[in-house]
Amino acid sequence: MEEKRPIVNKIFERDIDLLLMEELRCDPDFLRLFLGKTDLPYWQYDPGRIETYQSEYMENGEADVVAVLTYPDGARRALLIEDKINAPTQKDQSQRYTKNAKQLLKRKGLKDVKTFLVAP
Repeated sequence: MEEKRPIVNKIFERDIDLLLMEELRCDPDFLRLFLGKTDLPYWQYDPGRIETYQSEYMENGEADVVAVLTYPDGARRALLIEDKINAPTQKDQSQRYTKNAKQLLKRKGLKDVKTFLVAP
């Protein structure tokens, strides 16, 4: 009898990063799942103006995914996303992400930034 092998042997954090980036850019309903957990206006952003970045390095560590949305009034707001696959949460990770969000506000000229932890 033939042994069945999994289609994907192992999933890495980078795989999830790229999947998140693709879904945030291509599926408005998926993006609304994130925006619905914030006070960011999800009905007003310009769907054609979403930038995504993977492994954005900042003073207080790396952000796995950054999504920047531009709104019709020109305001730019961002989602800072950390995903966990097999690694445990690091000491003070939440506080560092908050510091990174503040740094990102200044560096990219954003109106607001929201942070997320995505884990299985």
